[in-house]
Amino acid sequence: MEKKLTAQIVDKWNQKENLHKIISLTGQRRSKLLARLKDDVFSDNWELLIDKCDGTPFLTGENNRGWTVSFDWLVSNDTNYIKVLEGKYDAREKGAMAVQKTKLYPIKGRSCGHSGCSMPAVYKTTGSHDNYYCIDHAPLKVKERYC
Repeated sequence: MEKKLTAQIVDKWNQKENLHKIISLTGQRRSKLLARLKDDVFSDNWELLIDKCDGTPFLTGENNRGWTVSFDWLVSNDTNYIKVLEGKYDAREKGAMAVQKTKLYPIKGRSCGHSGCSMPAVYKTTGSHDNYYCIDHAPLKVKERYC
């Protein structure tokens, strides 16, 4: 199962036009990928994550350094992929008033943890317990940033 999933991820990445191809999934790369797959946010959203990497201008070299996202950067730690999913690198218009809101995407297989709510979760808090929220029940700071 594990080998099949890692192969699917590599195949999806390599199908993308704007991403540097993965030639070999070395032991170190495999280890980091498996560490990311232990996180529900990554494992539930890896296809969306790859699509966002391929479709985000900043991540495909449209920045002042010509930097492009690499597979190694994406799986190197537990924050880089979160930033991509949260839209940190999404295109924005110039000027303080023109910042566009980032979309929130449903977290696969998760629903809002608010009592009586069955809406799809779009936000996860971490701490001693993971809490999942739909946009209606997400914290105010999340609503301000994304809505």
